[in-house]
Amino acid sequence: MADAKRISPRFHLLDLSRGIAAFGILIFHLSGTTKPLNSLYILVDFFFVLSGFVLHEQTPKKTNFLVLKIFIKKRINRLVPTAWFAITISYLTYSIFLLLDVINPQKELDINLVTFLSALLFLQFIVPSSAVLLIPMWSLSVELFVNLIIGLLGVTRKNIIIMASFAMLMLSAFVLSGSAINGTSGWIAFSRGIFGFSCGLMARILFNKEISSNRIQNAASIIIVGAIFWLVASSSFYLVLVAPSMAFLVYTISSTEFENRRFKAFCTQCGEFSYGIYLWHFPVIKFVDLLLPDSNPNLTHYWLKILELLITVLVSLVLTKIGLILFKKVEIFKIH
Repeated sequence: MADAKRISPRFHLLDLSRGIAAFGILIFHLSGTTKPLNSLYILVDFFFVLSGFVLHEQTPKKTNFLVLKIFIKKRINRLVPTAWFAITISYLTYSIFLLLDVINPQKELDINLVTFLSALLFLQFIVPSSAVLLIPMWSLSVELFVNLIIGLLGVTRKNIIIMASFAMLMLSAFVLSGSAINGTSGWIAFSRGIFGFSCGLMARILFNKEISSNRIQNAASIIIVGAIFWLVASSSFYLVLVAPSMAFLVYTISSTEFENRRFKAFCTQCGEFSYGIYLWHFPVIKFVDLLLPDSNPNLTHYWLKILELLITVLVSLVLTKIGLILFKKVEIFKIH
């Protein structure tokens, strides 16, 4: 039971990074093919790595059904309520818009009861059509399954190396075969999750508990990773290279702490809002796109994008706050 009761330390800069990454994914979905913003999609791998890093203390260290059960219950309690809320509201809103006949027929989506149920069951990376209204759900789907697999195997250095090696070989095979165009479904999505989570776990094992006060050194490290970020994004082997570079970034950020209480509180708020922003922004973007005309003579493309960004951020923040109020104490499973 010791594994189940471990409490991870709070890394405030990682909370801030989580919020920044969620906003980065929002910008990516708004930017379309605009360079270099279209490279921000690899921030999803940052979330995989971050999950492995912060969940290390809670993850079963050996095969133990009781500890695994508690771990999986905690993950379900953390991921599922807000996701179900977002899925239900998104599908319900789309259905209402269809009944009101306010959606352009050319923009109608292939949504039905099967895709809705698949979405509720977190099968997005297996049934891609179930993520059409909430594309970011594919990564949460992967994360839940990765949590189960890694929890079953147990977190040892040997197992982490085996899992990371397997995932890296799978990703390399996809890249070499030319089938790594879409990394959001099937085996390639699952391999991204396994590889990122494993890199995060390894970074946490190597983490030096002595918090560094050398902010210049840490800033330089972050700049170096930023440069690697853009190089990786333009490489055909980005899926193989991005997780280790993100693990280094997470390791570096976690080694820095601040004493300012207001700044810590702000970082914590960013972390709390990040999940909701990550979930809600895409359906908001989708509905704005479905409702707004393709062209407006009174607005340039630039100002239209600014308007869309403001609407998306504002509505996502409101819906996230509602979710935090509704589900702060909601537990699908009681943890004893």
